[in-house]
Amino acid sequence: MRELELGRPRERYRPRPEGWRPAAFKVIGPGLGRTGTTSLAQALKILGFYNYETLGDWYLAAWDGGRIVFHPDRTVADGCDAFLDSPVPLFYRELADLYPGSRVILTTREVDPWLASMEYLLDTVFFALERRARRDSASARMLEEVEAYNRQALGAPRFDREAMAERFRRHYQEVRAFFQGRPEPVLELDITRLGDHAWKPLCAFLEVPRPRRPFPRRNQGGAVKRAFLKLLARLRG
Repeated sequence: MRELELGRPRERYRPRPEGWRPAAFKVIGPGLGRTGTTSLAQALKILGFYNYETLGDWYLAAWDGGRIVFHPDRTVADGCDAFLDSPVPLFYRELADLYPGSRVILTTREVDPWLASMEYLLDTVFFALERRARRDSASARMLEEVEAYNRQALGAPRFDREAMAERFRRHYQEVRAFFQGRPEPVLELDITRLGDHAWKPLCAFLEVPRPRRPFPRRNQGGAVKRAFLKLLARLRG
């Protein structure tokens, strides 16, 4: 078992700033990437729930025999109020058991626009990684990790419309079935449809005041490419 390249360097997961009070409960976001998870992460931070926004919660996992497995860095995880985006869709069950009393926010989206967004994201990721992997062993390991995550979470290592559409539907069925009858309250949120109106159900669910500002819209269009290229630049440095 080894640390994921996707989770390096660990120092980028900075502790909760001094004076930032821990939330009364953890928030678990088992929604797949490209369903508004990054926008939700920023919204939660505005509401006082500390999280790592665009970094991905890769400190929750490790590499073991060609698979992404649950192996949380508790020092980092315990200092975080919300878990969102990759690799959380693989480990929402374990997180619910690890942090009793959590609340669950399941970001959703229509499957066809999700597929279009995912195709663009994966094309960008693999174009950048494959070029780097030819001359950089860390990028080669990261490429292997991305393919493994996609296979486990999305149903295929590279973009596959039919396999990923099926996995998308099955993932949401599995999440709903798992939390049915459990104590964790669940909010389903389609941020792509609600826009600024997402504040109302989100704040009511978390029992916090609604902020007087637009709901954040992150990771749209070219922002995906820029965020990933920054990650590769950290590997180079």
